[in-house]
Amino acid sequence: MKKEFLEFPRSAKLYLASQFLLAGYFTWPFWYGFASERITASQFGLYLAVYFCMTLLSEIPAGAFADTYGRKLSALIGALALSVAPFIVYFGGDFRAYIVTAVVAGIGAAFTSGSLESLVYDLPEMTKETYRKIMLQDTMFFQSGLIFSSAIGGFMYVFNSILPFVAQTASFLLAALLIAQMSSDGRLSKEEPSGADLSQYRQRVVKYLKDTKQGFLHLFAVKDTRPLIVFGASITVLMWMGIEYINEAAMIHYEIQPDTRGLLLAGAKLLALFILHTIVFKRVRTDEGKLKYLLFMTVMVFSLFSVGIKSVFLIAFLGFNLISSVQSNFIRPMLHDQINPRWRATAISSYSFVCNLAQAAVAIAVGMLLQSQGVVFVQRALLLGFLLMALPALLVYLPRLKSNGRIKI
Repeated sequence: MKKEFLEFPRSAKLYLASQFLLAGYFTWPFWYGFASERITASQFGLYLAVYFCMTLLSEIPAGAFADTYGRKLSALIGALALSVAPFIVYFGGDFRAYIVTAVVAGIGAAFTSGSLESLVYDLPEMTKETYRKIMLQDTMFFQSGLIFSSAIGGFMYVFNSILPFVAQTASFLLAALLIAQMSSDGRLSKEEPSGADLSQYRQRVVKYLKDTKQGFLHLFAVKDTRPLIVFGASITVLMWMGIEYINEAAMIHYEIQPDTRGLLLAGAKLLALFILHTIVFKRVRTDEGKLKYLLFMTVMVFSLFSVGIKSVFLIAFLGFNLISSVQSNFIRPMLHDQINPRWRATAISSYSFVCNLAQAAVAIAVGMLLQSQGVVFVQRALLLGFLLMALPALLVYLPRLKSNGRIKI
């Protein structure tokens, strides 16, 4: 792994290091618990919905911005916006502050979504096989960042409640510094009108809007990838509902304290990384195998969640991390393979748009169900929804994947 890392291009190394820092969610172990002391569960669900709505409204324009004006610049804007969000919540402390945070963080997430990975994919020396290797190491770096931040975030909060918020802001700022050192992709089109008069400004706006539309439609232009989009979005919804909401609600339900939650998060992720590195990455090496792995593990984990017993939940929580750690990096390279470089960031942002649209709708429903029916009922409902959406999509996509050949790493 170390030898592979040293052979990667410089920008790929900086990308991986920035991923470690962008995973510095020191507030993660107590995020929902912190919010539950200030707002209701329904309001928290609305906060998530606003966040997802802002992200999805910004996704495609941000992707087009990255393709037109620079993917590095887009990622820098996103990282700086994300660094502000923790302080808004901490010092605001009420529902209005959460809504403002949702807006700022949603825009920040949109500008980082797809921009850096598109820059890395289009590096001159990049191949499909090398990119998949980078994405596997991305899993290790990002999850290591989550382990580190969650392990000490809970203790920071107990010692002094402001410390994890400061640490999270600092982590995102350091990530921005690394991003600034990456290669500039120079995506500004040579046909871009120059000048500052009104007619030329209108030309730039019209061209930008045209590129935005073309990039969005390009994602769905390849018929073979449509079932993959449905499958990927279904898993993304379950993972984000678990990360942002359901898992911590379950820990509160099972009376697991904030500092213990931090250790549990870190321990589960550390064990998951060990299992992924020693077993999963060695055995699951084809795109077909990765999709089957994601389906089997998701059904198994949420079936165990649905039992409603604390000990079973803790076992399933490990399995959850075996999915959430890799689902994006397993699916997105398959999408990248089908995308024209001209609209790469816009198309990948469009995929995130679809995921966030689904997440926004589900977040509102989850908030209401959680308040009225409890966390176990919500976990069962999410499993049923996943089976209805993801299983048919995968059954349609797998024969197409086989006919297109396999990439093995």
